[in-house]
Amino acid sequence: MLSGWSAFARWDLDLTLLRFAPGYELEPLRGWRALGIRDSYKGRTGVHEWAADMRDAWEHMEVRPLEIVDAGDQIVSLGQAHLRARGSGVELESRFAAVFWIEKGLIAREIHFADWDEALRAAGITTDPKAAGTKLSDIEQQSAAARSAGDT
Repeated sequence: MLSGWSAFARWDLDLTLLRFAPGYELEPLRGWRALGIRDSYKGRTGVHEWAADMRDAWEHMEVRPLEIVDAGDQIVSLGQAHLRARGSGVELESRFAAVFWIEKGLIAREIHFADWDEALRAAGITTDPKAAGTKLSDIEQQSAAARSAGDT
């Protein structure tokens, strides 16, 4: 999941697409229609179209994951976005959530939400996400421990 975030942050769509099913479906935030972002995108071609639409809307886009909940066939992520609109230069700092539905090890569907709790409900999660999920800070600590173990 984290390597996918990193690849997307570099606009490396070829690497990003390795994780997507051919029939992938994306539903971005509904509030972004005014920026020229469509209601849905389909297939790997749709990923390229969505990325192009995002680049048209935002001259700067920095997105980082804050928390990830692995619920088996669904993964819910909470992210922080820093965006600057193309043209107006208006900057936006916002949290958002996404639910990823996994089929045969690939992302088959993705829906974005403005509300973390709504995303959890969409994934069928009713427990406390901090108890059920893996936090990014936990992942970072595990990675640091593995690197340290390799240094000895």
